[in-house]
Amino acid sequence: MIDLKYHVQRHQTNGRYECRDCKKVFSHISTYQGHLKYTRAHVSDHVFKFQCPKCSKGYSTKKAMQDHFNYHHLGKTSHKCLICNKPMATKACVERHMMRLHGEKKEKPRTHICEQCGKAFADKKTLIQHEITHSGARPLSCDICQQTFKHKASLYTHRKKVHNIAIAKKVVEFMDTQNAGA
Repeated sequence: MIDLKYHVQRHQTNGRYECRDCKKVFSHISTYQGHLKYTRAHVSDHVFKFQCPKCSKGYSTKKAMQDHFNYHHLGKTSHKCLICNKPMATKACVERHMMRLHGEKKEKPRTHICEQCGKAFADKKTLIQHEITHSGARPLSCDICQQTFKHKASLYTHRKKVHNIAIAKKVVEFMDTQNAGA
């Protein structure tokens, strides 16, 4: 019901909010404010105040930074799929994996709205991937033949089929935090 209310409200507003820095236009003040608060290019340092000691990438919580550090730099994680035991970087990754691969639907509200077409998404990552379809941008390129792609999956498939190159699977060890102190 909230999604419908928001959708109707978007069409009733005559507002036009333009970001001075990136020229993106928003029809609703709350979406514009969210853009200013959470878009990495615009945020102030206090939003991503927890920096990874290895690569300096910033996170809004210490837990998020620790999950990043463990998974990407140590090859360890405390998150795994309850069905297939695949290790994942974060709890959100586990939830997305469970929904996409195992059909375990934990209904999340679709609060991330595309400003171009109004389509709603349950997570920011999916919205960002969708927005590329409107921009025409092809931000990824093959390091062998320089062909460009909109999505990581397309580049992966190209490299695998055209150049017979598959990216080696990352080996990640599951850390059982329940029994760590026992």
